[in-house]
Amino acid sequence: MLATVEPQAMECCVHSPCGRYLVRYRSDSQSIALDVRPKPAASDPSPTVRYVAVLHESHIGDITEAAGVRKDFAAFADMTYNAMIGRSPCVKFFIETCGEMRRRVASEVTQCQQGVPSTFLTIANSSQSSQNSQGNSSLPESTGKQRFFTLDYDVDFTRAMFPVPLTEETFLTRDLPGSVVPQERTVMPSCIPAGAAGSPCAKLSCSGNVNEEQFDRAIAVLQAENEKLKRENVALKLLCRDKMLEMQKLCDDFQKHVEKAHEVERLQKKLTLLRTQLVHVEEERDEALVRLKIEKQRSERSASSLNGSRSNRSTRHRSRFDTPPTSCIHASPQAALYDSPRARHVKINRESRSTTRNRSGSSEGLSPSLLRPWGKKRGSGAGSRSSSCSSCERLYRSPTANSLQRERRSPNCEARRAVFR
Repeated sequence: MLATVEPQAMECCVHSPCGRYLVRYRSDSQSIALDVRPKPAASDPSPTVRYVAVLHESHIGDITEAAGVRKDFAAFADMTYNAMIGRSPCVKFFIETCGEMRRRVASEVTQCQQGVPSTFLTIANSSQSSQNSQGNSSLPESTGKQRFFTLDYDVDFTRAMFPVPLTEETFLTRDLPGSVVPQERTVMPSCIPAGAAGSPCAKLSCSGNVNEEQFDRAIAVLQAENEKLKRENVALKLLCRDKMLEMQKLCDDFQKHVEKAHEVERLQKKLTLLRTQLVHVEEERDEALVRLKIEKQRSERSASSLNGSRSNRSTRHRSRFDTPPTSCIHASPQAALYDSPRARHVKINRESRSTTRNRSGSSEGLSPSLLRPWGKKRGSGAGSRSSSCSSCERLYRSPTANSLQRERRSPNCEARRAVFR
């Protein structure tokens, strides 16, 4: 079984942000007590008016639900205490009237709208002025003078205001510095109508003679004022809810504007990076084109130098000791005519005519180089003569040196044997 630990009592006394009030705060496990007293002025050193409020868990549930942010009793008590001592920068408290609350909210909205476009600012101002005029017309005069203990809650794009209405009280004797709201019933001037100022109900706290009729009249007046305060409380809840929705919308629009600005900044950075990359790529492309141009010029230069060396080699002067080519084309038509087949045939016939001998075997008309030594010997017999004849036949039948030379020069012509006539 878990033991429940009751929260400790918290108490503090601070000055309001405007500097006109002294605020005493006290909370326990069941209620929260607020005592707001105006600071003594030079004209009135001992003020007799104070503003008090006692909140229970049901009151806190209604106030937080009307603001749109549900809080339990312990969380609301801690939030109020932290706001009063200045521990949390997200929660602040104010002692103000309805008019002061509107002016403060309008100034904060104007400050938040400094980064918003002018069109949206005009629309927001027009809607705000229309709502303010409607709120001023709907609220009665007594509500405009009533003080509120307002908690301003702003955490993680969640804005809420918790207005706690303060009840005005008068006291005849000075309380102790540590005293909080007294439990006895006192007379509130705001609860008495203007026409009933001289009625016996106004003298209820001073006179000791109390009868049934006076109590009934006082109870009726208080009930009417209670109903009036309930209606005003409902109107304040609606006004607070409208303000909360408006502030939430402004916060959402501001968040969207911030996100768009962040997106624009990111796109600008990306554009700068892409431009830098584009410059690098263009530089690399220019360098590649320059290298390609240099390589092309170098290849053209090498090709032209190679063609020049070939032309110099073909036009070089030939020596007479150079070997002529195998397939040589005759330069002059006389040489071509001399090497024709008919010219070679005529030449062969002339040579054969000059080298032929008669049938008798005489050596007349022969050149001295063709004469054989055996033709000069007279003492040779028939055997030698027959051998000489056979050798001559072999000589004439065998190819000569000139015929072999002609065959080498003209391979197309065939060698022919000597014809005996």
